[in-house]
Amino acid sequence: MNKKRLANDLPALQTPSTTTLSRHQKELFSTTEAEIRDKGERAAKSKLGRGSTDIRALMIGELTEIDEVHLSLVVTAKVCGLWEKLGDPEKRALEDADKIIKTRLTLLVMLDVATRMPLAWVRRRDRHGDCGWCL
Repeated sequence: MNKKRLANDLPALQTPSTTTLSRHQKELFSTTEAEIRDKGERAAKSKLGRGSTDIRALMIGELTEIDEVHLSLVVTAKVCGLWEKLGDPEKRALEDADKIIKTRLTLLVMLDVATRMPLAWVRRRDRHGDCGWCL
């Protein structure tokens, strides 16, 4: 994994310890979320009962959020492994094109809070246009 990252000019990833992962998991998930993750939604509902939930949504489609991200050619090339095969002139050309594309191409995604799955997405060419209504 790190060999491929280093070949694509990405920094090496440090592997976290088991203690760090468990501490992060405790901070990341509430008791209800951990119960759903480990034993399922039906068991969590029967154990915690009605009205005792501490998360915002248990049902699919109950609550959604919209997020946006600027699209980048350089990041895509590095993740796909194409960056290491390019020469310096191609890398510079891609970085120059990326500066223009980042200001223009935006991806809007609607996420379901309960399942954390994408429900809809729209690619927007104009950064000033409002495509929230499209979702």
